[in-house]
Amino acid sequence: MNAVEVLKSEIQQVYNQLDSFIETWIENYTSSGGQVFCHKGCNNCCDLPVSITLAEALLISDNFNNDVVNEDKLRTYLDKLIKYVKESKSELDYLKSRRINIGMCPLLNGEGACSIHKKHPIPCRKTLSVLNHQFCKAEAINNLPPLEVRKYLDKVKSISDVTGGRGHYVSETSNLGSYLQNSLRGNTKKLLGFDIFGDLALMVFLAKQEEFIKVVTTKNVRKVTRYLQDNNLLHPYIISIEQAKAKGFG
Repeated sequence: MNAVEVLKSEIQQVYNQLDSFIETWIENYTSSGGQVFCHKGCNNCCDLPVSITLAEALLISDNFNNDVVNEDKLRTYLDKLIKYVKESKSELDYLKSRRINIGMCPLLNGEGACSIHKKHPIPCRKTLSVLNHQFCKAEAINNLPPLEVRKYLDKVKSISDVTGGRGHYVSETSNLGSYLQNSLRGNTKKLLGFDIFGDLALMVFLAKQEEFIKVVTTKNVRKVTRYLQDNNLLHPYIISIEQAKAKGFG
């Protein structure tokens, strides 16, 4: 089994593990009177920046529906993203206003639903809102009158045991998802000698490029970096390449 197939097999196992945990968590939470507001067709969080592993990108690219989202649409989105990234004064500036300036995920279909839902990445899977999805919209809180902001903050305080006091998203599923992504990144370093981690649309676009996959499987981090540079796709705000540490000699 080559490196690409190993990564795709591994991510499917990770998805199964995370999905099982989330399903059990939701059952326990709702049986005790809680409510999860995420549902099919709700896409208020689908303009959030999402970073994924190479393994996730490879699996998504295999399940890519060209009738819904083609590579031209991805390329158009990336051109807009890269232009905005270069114009951002800092990474904080980029992250704060990205949702407004870049817009919705290009993998949504014409009805606003996820076209890759069965294979959607860990950040999307792990994100569960326990307050109404209206609060997931960009600038939602900033657009509320002062009294409604206070009500929102009171609600957030009342569910702090579920969210860890950070907004209205479930902390347990989020923490597990982050742990599993980091594990995938570590395994990728062991397999290839380096890890690639970046923006969802960019990573899926790359995974669809035969030349990129050929370069990746050479396990040569310099060639991968050069490929990204030559194609104007390398920027630290949207993609990172981390080389595995050389083994020491005892």
